[in-house]
Amino acid sequence: MTKTSAVKIYYTASRQRYLLTGTGVAALAIFLFVLITQSFGNWATSIVLVILGSGATLIAVLLFHASRSRIITSALGLAYHTTGFSVFTTWDNIERIDQIPMFQDVARSGFKKDPLIGFAGQFEGLLLRQPVEIKPSIWERGAKGTLRHIVLSIEFATWRESGLAQDFKQYAPHLFSDQT
Repeated sequence: MTKTSAVKIYYTASRQRYLLTGTGVAALAIFLFVLITQSFGNWATSIVLVILGSGATLIAVLLFHASRSRIITSALGLAYHTTGFSVFTTWDNIERIDQIPMFQDVARSGFKKDPLIGFAGQFEGLLLRQPVEIKPSIWERGAKGTLRHIVLSIEFATWRESGLAQDFKQYAPHLFSDQT
């Protein structure tokens, strides 16, 4: 029995929009600063600032691409990459789609809604049969250990209407066997 070996990558839309907007604003601020500095007649300073501004913009764009959360699916399993860490699990290790309690301290404090992540409390995600190892990013040292779930509804809020749901149905049909 062989499954197709197509690899698909799903990026978060909301996070991408916020990071792209932030990068654009930073680049515009640097450009305006250079224009203001150049208007005072110090062309050498302006050239240095243009070089530094271009370098800072390039670094911001590279960090933007490196920090985008994404889910990668293939016949082998599912990989989840987010800022700071990544995890991989096989399809048969995904037990079910369920509600995962998150941000409970925030919910108990009375703060119920954050404009970026939504309501604190229960989030839809994948519950795993066996915990998977958290692989920290090169620049992160704190994310170590194991993970027993992958939250979908924070950064992939519309996953049910995307190709990601189709991949789940193709590779892990047991996730939908109890749903009508």
